[in-house]
Amino acid sequence: MLLVGSKLTWSEEVLLALNNDIFEPIPDPFLKRPIASVYEDMAAEDGATRYQPISFWEQQMDWLIHFRNDWSHWISNTGRRVDAYFADEKIDSGDNSSYLRVRVGPTWASGEDFNFDPDIKFKLALPLTRERYQLVFESDPDDGKSLSDKSRENITGSQSTDDRATGALRLISELSQDWSMTNDVGIRLAFPPDPFVRSRAKRKWQIEPGLSTNLSLSGYYFVTRDWGADIKIHTDKELTSSILFRNTFETHWDKSDDSWEFGLTFDLFHELNRTRAIRYRFAMLADSKPDPDWTSFYLESTYRRRIYKNWLFYEIIPLVSFPEDKDFKPKPELTFKIEILFAKKR
Repeated sequence: MLLVGSKLTWSEEVLLALNNDIFEPIPDPFLKRPIASVYEDMAAEDGATRYQPISFWEQQMDWLIHFRNDWSHWISNTGRRVDAYFADEKIDSGDNSSYLRVRVGPTWASGEDFNFDPDIKFKLALPLTRERYQLVFESDPDDGKSLSDKSRENITGSQSTDDRATGALRLISELSQDWSMTNDVGIRLAFPPDPFVRSRAKRKWQIEPGLSTNLSLSGYYFVTRDWGADIKIHTDKELTSSILFRNTFETHWDKSDDSWEFGLTFDLFHELNRTRAIRYRFAMLADSKPDPDWTSFYLESTYRRRIYKNWLFYEIIPLVSFPEDKDFKPKPELTFKIEILFAKKR
């Protein structure tokens, strides 16, 4: 997920480090041997081989590596095994997009208790169930969430308390060379079950080298919530080989309360080196009801460091928000997260 390889490509590597809802294959990891062998010192003396003792922490790291790799293979292979029951085609040996992401750590906010709630997100994709079809199970999709909820979850990882896991049959369509689209029919796994339909379309414009614009459109219908829609457009500009500027505008409409939300975000991504990156963010949120007005402002920075390969990270996130319900008075917060990503591609 983070800053690996001899040449940095902002749109495919650095942004993945600080956008937790995207998972893509990354080039070769920076460590290719087990951690124990990296620290192992073998020296021949008088015809004998001596080994430097491995510390307790190195042994624990080695255990974590094997544990993570075993689960990553299981998660990836589960998609292919389950798919065998639904499709008569030959099982592909390639990876699918299944993953499990676990983030743990405390969040401190002024005037509140420490929050230690873990952030667990998964996706199980069965891409071989007939041509252009997938069976997709997701733990916490964004459909129906307010912009303020999505903004907070991207920072702290805190999620809604209701059961939001979904299962859906997905049709993947290529509308043209530039447009891609998915259509889902599924059920939110709650009691009682909540059927839904959902469509998403995406397009990217490469305006010039180092300058691009991306558009994302989505609409959905849940039986218990009625209709809703999201529009998101962001423009990326590479300022230098290690600094990227991003401007994002998004809006969310929900028919149940007939309201619109608007968000405007300015990001500056800075690659410090091959294992460290930082994001500076200023965001503004507005609502159309009862009257169109600003509802929140916040300043945030995310420092992210790769601890091992492409799947073990930590983040430090200081944040100052200015919410309307606090009369726009500053509210400081500090979040620390350890993240482990279980995915065979990683």
